[in-house]
Amino acid sequence: MELKVRRLREIIASTIGEDLIAEGFSIDKSLTWIKKTVNKKNKIHFLIDCYNYAPVHLEFRLIISFWISEILSEMEKYHHYLNESFNSKGELFIFSEGDFNPLVKNLELKFRNAYTHIVTDINDTEIQISECRKTLREEIIPLLPTLSVLEKFQDYVLENYKDPEKSWLAKTGIIAMKLKGAKELEMVVDYFWKSLELDKKPKDNYFRNYVENIITYSKTQ
Repeated sequence: MELKVRRLREIIASTIGEDLIAEGFSIDKSLTWIKKTVNKKNKIHFLIDCYNYAPVHLEFRLIISFWISEILSEMEKYHHYLNESFNSKGELFIFSEGDFNPLVKNLELKFRNAYTHIVTDINDTEIQISECRKTLREEIIPLLPTLSVLEKFQDYVLENYKDPEKSWLAKTGIIAMKLKGAKELEMVVDYFWKSLELDKKPKDNYFRNYVENIITYSKTQ
């Protein structure tokens, strides 16, 4: 059978898509997006990202985006306080499937982003689909509540903010702690300030500015 992206999407929807439907997601008619709303306000979106290199092969991967409305709203306020622009409608986090796949998740970002499943025969996709489903079930689905519910994310920050591999938590984690409480915020800010030696950075350094002003900002809100 000829390699067709639409047929590949149908296969993904009937396998990987069913795994996510069981978690409360729905698939759009184009078989491109798999979406879920959490607590009536937060969102998780899966993009079925396909690449058409027919007649040689097709490739696919999952792209996962998260929105936590409380953090996005507070970040918008803080950026306004800093006189900086901010897109409050943009996702809070975006990950590629390679960020979770055990084979590549510890490699450099460029390799994680380049990770895809390659299909050379549309009638023989079992291995590729199984690999994707395994990562989804074992690595991604367990993390979905953590990155879509404020309280669970706050707990996650407190457990992981010192982990160098979780550096992506820094900005959002600081805002999450601002929403958690003064004690937690001061603890996280103190850690980043000392561990990154931000006092040695130029005063116009973006992250120094972000960390240096958050406690003063929090006292005005």
